[in-house]
Parts: sequence; structure tokens; C-alpha cells
Amino acid sequence: LQSLTLNPQLLITFYFLLSLIIYPSLTLSLSQPLWDSVPLMPFIQFPWRLLGIASLCAAILSGAIMYWLPKRQWLLSGIVITVAALGNLSWWYPRYCSPFKEVTLADTIQYEFDTFTLGTSAKGEFLPTTVKNFPQDDSFGQAIIRGERIQPLTGLPPTAHLTVTNPYPLNYRATISLPESTQLTFNQFYFPGWSATLDDQPLNLNPHPETGLINFTIPSGTHKLEINFGNTPIRNMGDAITLIALVVIIAYCVFRIPSRFSAIRNLQSAFRIPHSPISNLQSPISNYQLPITFVLIPFTLILLRLFTPITLSPFNGETISLGKPINAKLASGLNVLSVEFPSSIESGSEFDVILYVAPREYTPIEYRPRFDLITPDGFFAINGDEAWVPRWHREPPGTQYWGVGQYAQWARRIKIPDGTPPGDYPLRVNIFNRATLEPNSVVNDEGAFIAPYVSLGSIRVTRPSLPATNIKMQYQANHRFGAITLLGYNMDRDSARGGDDVYLTFFFRAESPISNLQSLNLLSFYYPTSQWQQNDIWRFQTKARVPASTDSAQYRFILKSPDSAYELAPIKVIPIQRTFTAPAIQNQTSIRFKDVIELAGYNIKGNQIELIWKALATPEQDLIAYVHVEDSSGKIIAQSDSVPANWSRPTTGWVKGEYVVDTRTLPPLPNGGITLFVGFADRSSGDRFGDSAIIYKLP
Repeated sequence: LQSLTLNPQLLITFYFLLSLIIYPSLTLSLSQPLWDSVPLMPFIQFPWRLLGIASLCAAILSGAIMYWLPKRQWLLSGIVITVAALGNLSWWYPRYCSPFKEVTLADTIQYEFDTFTLGTSAKGEFLPTTVKNFPQDDSFGQAIIRGERIQPLTGLPPTAHLTVTNPYPLNYRATISLPESTQLTFNQFYFPGWSATLDDQPLNLNPHPETGLINFTIPSGTHKLEINFGNTPIRNMGDAITLIALVVIIAYCVFRIPSRFSAIRNLQSAFRIPHSPISNLQSPISNYQLPITFVLIPFTLILLRLFTPITLSPFNGETISLGKPINAKLASGLNVLSVEFPSSIESGSEFDVILYVAPREYTPIEYRPRFDLITPDGFFAINGDEAWVPRWHREPPGTQYWGVGQYAQWARRIKIPDGTPPGDYPLRVNIFNRATLEPNSVVNDEGAFIAPYVSLGSIRVTRPSLPATNIKMQYQANHRFGAITLLGYNMDRDSARGGDDVYLTFFFRAESPISNLQSLNLLSFYYPTSQWQQNDIWRFQTKARVPASTDSAQYRFILKSPDSAYELAPIKVIPIQRTFTAPAIQNQTSIRFKDVIELAGYNIKGNQIELIWKALATPEQDLIAYVHVEDSSGKIIAQSDSVPANWSRPTTGWVKGEYVVDTRTLPPLPNGGITLFVGFADRSSGDRFGDSAIIYKLP
């Protein structure tokens, strides 16, 4: 019977070993069914939080190794220490280490504004149940950012008089005079424990039915108002349990632990305990192992600081040995070094794209990346606004803090939408000015414009293992075009101006195998319908343009096949204020770009230049207008590339004979030796639209 008795130490070891297997497993995709079905697990929010518990289990098991293998304690402890040190070497060399800055309350509030978590957490799980909708008034937080004293009491009529004697929200005191009975709001969420008195009499508090903020009514006249946040019976009970537990722990430490150590010492004097590290230290071997250990550990640490693969940067100042080389120069002084992303991905799946960037010179502007996935026929399969920062990645500081000789890493997670057809999809990145949204264009070694984006390569999207199910359609259609059915469609806008492109997303289902290639007027199927299988659901995007000269209040697109037609939802047409009379021009010109656009002249006002464009016809391409300033050596020292009129007047909306005033702001320029060029480029392809023209030269 004794042989069948389970060893308690063995049970404990097995428990922590099992826990070490289970907790990391819950961070893997195979645990998804548990996260979806087990109640309360979503409140953990981030699976990686379980790695903290796994680390505790690993630490306890490391000690258990010493217990179960006492004859090799020094060897095993050395292995454990070495593995732990090597596994954490990366923490000695942080990827980003910006200068320390003391975080203020204003900084905290600003961060909460930027992350849309003002006064709460990411999911608002700590809000009281009375909060149905988060308050939209942000004046409270803005006042803190400006350093102003906050006033939590709102709703006072203009003729009211308020004297605050204690502004602390948890112990608020004030004298208030009201001309009439008024309902006021105390801008704190109603939790159990809030109480108030009016003239030393209890005041009834009511949470707002939507926001959960504290509401109460005060009659007319002058009153003394007191608002307090205190304990509840449950909180008092919790405090009492904590206090009792603390007393028990202190008593145990004072009276029990010393007696146990005394018993151990008495046993060691009479017997040699095999599993005791203290007894093992009495062996002759341990007499020199301990000094050697204290010598080897500092020596190893010094050696690792001097030479370790982690300290060897993959960046040599110009190129990087990570990912696929790109080595594109941007006008701002940044270099796109390389990129990493998978070569293929199943339709409907997610993937990460990692971009390595380095400054070749200091830039005072903050830039951000936007990754776009383009369909084989040139439309957006993935709009960069739909990508997000993966949980494993920490964003680097703003580019204005980057130092020359260093590199940074941007990472985004992109989901291939369900129903995306198989094919090769080009991936590109637009690096833009965060403040103005102006693109940071690619330039050559001489600084001449090449393209407004960086091409990163292509990713192959493969057929999904199961038909698409997570389809989100704005409009239902269920219209047959022969062997395929238009299930529905989305439009990126319900109003547009003349010349605007409306992006349309169509969802089709194959009702039967299709032998011949189907065709529709608004789009072409880059994934041939002859390769569709029955019940396949595919998603196709295209763009259709509202005519620049349209003057109707509404416009409709019609999807047609040779045998059928379907009319889409109407689009409200927003009128454009056009000018057909030339404005005042200081420097008149007549420079033409492909006989479609003419530069009628320009005005220079300080560091601003007004370009006066005249439309000779409606351009077919969506163009960006660029202004480049070169020094005497031909190097571009300043530039502005954007859609005319601060992105408000796309060239596709120009009509013959109208004038467009395009104002650009340039940085301070040298007093001489500069040449100013203007021109146009296709916004999508980056191809020049005609030649650049010199409009100003200062010797």
C-alpha cells in the first residue's frame, strides 16, 4: 500500500509541469475554440498575459530539478542560469530607447485621447453597468491638458453663482445659488459608495440613463453642497479580510518560521539530508565550485557585453541584412531598407508585413506608413486604413527622433477580406506626413521624383479551404447575371462631387460551373469565371467616376451584362464652386502639360507660392501637382507633392475653362542659387504627366 501512495512532491511537480504546458498553449491559435466558448475568458483580453503565469511555473520547475537530481545540482543550476540568461539577452539591448521624459497627468490624458480610452480601458470593462454610452463631452480632459482647474459640476444656468471650497472630486464642497430648481451633473461615473448632502440633508443621486454620470436636482436658493465617495459594506468586509490575513502572516513569520529553521538545524547535526543544498556544500568539491561560479558569472557577463550576436547589428549604415532588400530613397531623408511578408496567404487569412527604415539625414517631420494591397487590375484590395499594429510589435518613436546610423521597424497586420479571389497582389507602402497627409515621395540619387509610394513586391492569395462566409454587404441585390448572382455590393460613399471616383465592391456567387468568360461593364474579372466552382463567393472591387460636368442632384451607376442590368443606389452630387475668371496673377505664364492643363501664372508671398492652374480639358488621370526646389548642384532641397488646393480639387473634377488656385507652403529657402520646378504625375502609377517646367530661378 505504501508503494501506491502518491508522493506529494511528485504531485506538485506534475501540477506545475502541466501548467507550464497549458498556459503557453492558450496563446496559440489552436486554443481559439476555448476563447470563443469558455465564459469570462474574453476578459483576459490578451493571451500573452498568461505567459506571466507560465514563467512562474518554469521558475518553480527549475527549483524542482535541484530537488529531484541532488547529485548534479551545480551542473543543473549552471544550465538553468545559462538558459535563462541567453533567453533574456535581448532585454539588455532594447530596440527603442528614447530619452526619458517625466509623464504628467496631461500626458496621460492626451494618450487616452489618442487611443480612444479616455477615462477607461480598452474595452471599458471597469465601467459601472449604468454606462450604456460613453460621454462625448471631452472638455473635462482638455482642461486637464491645458493645466486648468477642472470643474466637475456642470449644467449650471448662466445666472447661477458657485463658490468651490474643496475642488477634490472625491470630497467635493461648494456653495451654490440657483434662480430656480435645476438638474445638475457631477462628472463622475456613479459607483456604489457615492453620497451627497444638501444643507447637511441627504441628497438623492441618480445615474444618467445613458452615460452613467451622477445627476441630482437642487432647488432654487443658496445651498451648501457636499459630495463624497466612501466605502460600502462589501468594501469594508474586504478591508477586514485583508487586515486579518496580514496579522496571520506576521504572526506566522514571528512564531512559526524560526522554530522550523531550528528543527532543520537540529536534524542536520544528527543526519546528513541527501536533498539539502546546505549539506552538499560541505563536500570538498563545493569548496572550489562556489568561488569558480562567482568568477565565471561576471566573466561571462563581461564577455557577452563585448561580443554577442545580439550586439552585432544587421544594419551597416546603408543596407540591412533582414528581409527582402528595397533600398528606396525618400525625399524627406528616409531610406526604406527592406521588407518582410509571406510569399503566399490563403484568402480570408491575416499576415504581418514588417518594414525596415533608416534616416540618412535628420528630419523634423513625423512620418507614418500606410500599406496598400492592390488587385491585379490596379484597384485597392486592401485600403491601408484597415491595417493595424500587431500585438507583438512596439511602435518606434516618431521619425523626428530618429538618429542617423540607426534603423527602425514598422509592422502592420493585414487581413485578406473573405471572398478575395486567388491571384498575385502587389503590395506597396505610402509613407506620409502625419500632420498634412502629404506623401513622402520616392526620389533618385539626384533627388528627382520617381513615385509617391514604394513598391514592396507581390503576395500570392490562394483559394480558401472553405467558401467565404463572413461577407459584409451594405446593399442586398440577389440579381442574376446568367450563371452568377450579384449577392450585394458596397459603396465607399453616398455623396460625391463631379469627377470623384466611387469605389464599388461587388459580391458574386457561382450558381453553376461557367464554361465561358462572363463580362460586365463596370468591372472585369481578373480571376476568370471559367475557374469558378459552384457556390464560390468572390469579392471584386472597381471604381466608377461621377462625370465632372454633371449638374444633376443625384447620379446612379448601372451594372450591365449583354443580357441583364442592375441599377445601383443613387449618389448625392455635391456642387462645386468653380471659377472661370482668372484671378490676380503677378507672374503670368502659359506653360502647358499635354494640352490638358495650363499654368496660367503664379504669385509668391513669403514662403508661400500660389499656382494658378487652368483646365484646357478634363484630365482622365487623377494627378498630383508637385513643386520642387533645387539648389545650384541640382539637389532637391524642398518639395511639395499633393492633389491641388490642399487635396480638395482632384484634377478629374476640373472642367474646361475653369481656374484652380493651388497654394503651397515651402520651408525657408536660401537667398540665392535655387531653381523652382512644377509639374504633374499620375497619382496611382507615379508616371510624369508631361515635362517639369522651370517657373522661378534665383541666381
